[in-house]
Amino acid sequence: MNFFLNLSTEKGWIANSNKDIQIFFKGYLNNLSISNLIKHLSSISFNEDKLDKFFKKLDGHFSIILIQKDALLIAVDRISSIPIILVKKEKNIFIADNYTNLLGVLKKKKKLSLDTRQTRHLAMSGFTFGSSGVFKEVIISNPGSFLLLKNKLLIKKKYHDWRPFKKQKCKSTLLKSKLIKINNNIISKLIKTCNNRFIVIPLSAGYDSRFILSGLIDKGYKNIITFSYGRKENRELNTARKIAEYLKVPWNYIEFTNYNKKKIAISETYTKFKYFSDTTQSVHFPQDFQAIHYLKNNKIIPKDSIIVNGQSGDFITGNHIPELKEKNSFDEVFHYFFLKHYKIWKSLMSENKEIIKKSFLKRVEGIKNYDTNVTSSDFLIEAFQKIEYEDRQIKYVVSGQKAYEFFGYEWRLPLWDNDYIDFWEKVDIAYKIKQNLYREVLKEQNWGDVWHKFPLNPPNTFSVNMQFIRFLFKCIFLLYGKNKWHAFEKRYLDYYMNPLCGYAPWSYLKIMKDNRGFTNSLSFYIEEYLQEKGTNWKGIV
Repeated sequence: MNFFLNLSTEKGWIANSNKDIQIFFKGYLNNLSISNLIKHLSSISFNEDKLDKFFKKLDGHFSIILIQKDALLIAVDRISSIPIILVKKEKNIFIADNYTNLLGVLKKKKKLSLDTRQTRHLAMSGFTFGSSGVFKEVIISNPGSFLLLKNKLLIKKKYHDWRPFKKQKCKSTLLKSKLIKINNNIISKLIKTCNNRFIVIPLSAGYDSRFILSGLIDKGYKNIITFSYGRKENRELNTARKIAEYLKVPWNYIEFTNYNKKKIAISETYTKFKYFSDTTQSVHFPQDFQAIHYLKNNKIIPKDSIIVNGQSGDFITGNHIPELKEKNSFDEVFHYFFLKHYKIWKSLMSENKEIIKKSFLKRVEGIKNYDTNVTSSDFLIEAFQKIEYEDRQIKYVVSGQKAYEFFGYEWRLPLWDNDYIDFWEKVDIAYKIKQNLYREVLKEQNWGDVWHKFPLNPPNTFSVNMQFIRFLFKCIFLLYGKNKWHAFEKRYLDYYMNPLCGYAPWSYLKIMKDNRGFTNSLSFYIEEYLQEKGTNWKGIV
């Protein structure tokens, strides 16, 4: 078997050779040094059972590639935070860490064919559905799994499977004490692995970044830099600044305007970032790029800084769980799922609803087939959680770390720590709805004394001029109803209200004239992504 490997080696990959074994590693580990990892993998070789046990115990976020003669191992962590993609053709395997690198190694050896089922999903949501990407031939590393090529056979083995329907009954007092212990533990692990290097935190007015910052302060960590970004009137800024001042940590503000956002969005650097981020399963995550670009260019953060954000505390702790009239109503659960994730273009919703519904039903039935606990009235909601975990969270949200990697920084995701994944998997829905348990414990712990002094997620704010214009039009639309008002606001005002200036790469005239029913600026990023892949905004060739 011939292996053709093309990795962005300057973006954090470590290469090592041990006798006839080549090992490539990227990421960080909490419970094993890289040298010991290499020794363990060399001794285990390609034994499937031993590898399964080994990866179950491995704690951290990582991607591993191991090659020995005709054998291959590719392994990723529980959230596939550093995905690998590959194509197998006859006696050749082409391996890369993004689509551009895959094309580079494929050259003209293999033409890739679009999966129009997946491009349709991506057109409506921004990510694919299930284990594959937009190309039929491309194999993607899935969360909590490893790929093993042995004796010319490619085996996909899942060593970890997140199943929120495996919940355990537990009293709230015991849950709280467990969570307090785990909160302390994940911050302690973060401190240990960062080893006194500067931790850089994108600070908002919400729960998750405040959790990370206040936890570090509580444990006495000194080397901290925070930053916030967006329009001057962004609701996050004032609260974030006050928290940083109160905790006596440096805070930096990066102002976003339509002008500077457009300038950077059409730059060659941004184009390279988009290509670097592309693993064929979602549109890129644009949010942090401009801020990190500014911090690096102005030498505000040291080269060896580690960037730590609060992803994805809101999801894992229950903020996305719907409160439904009938928990066991498939139609009601699907309706919530569809409205939450498939509204990128409203004009596509009615024509594709039944297609998406069949895909969702098939996925839910697949979950039932490998689990016996399907009698719970919460099962459908829990299946929905599992699907979001494997799709939107892992493919799109977690890919936000690519912005840090692109600029040469390491990152950590403490709220995707193994301990957190395990704990919240087993918590009953009653404690997760509206993040009840999570919020209660954070406020009781009150790290840094910042959980009662400063508002959490304050309402959005706008400039004085925009407030007046918005109020004027809103009064007019009292005659036409809320739906008409929201549609008007989105189409004609959001361009100048969006806190991150998301529409800036396109002209106001283009946005204003668009009658397809876009949800937000991401709609247009998705359209561009699909066009680059050879299909239209509907995901149809």
